[in-house]
Amino acid sequence: MFEITPDAQDYIVKKGREVTVWMETHHASGG
Repeated sequence: MFEITPDAQDYIVKKGREVTVWMETHHASGG
């Protein structure tokens, strides 16, 4: 296990949101 700093946690949250939006966008467009 490693310590997740607030900055790292914020980065992970933002990245996760971007990936989710990307997947939803491509799924909605049929691709």
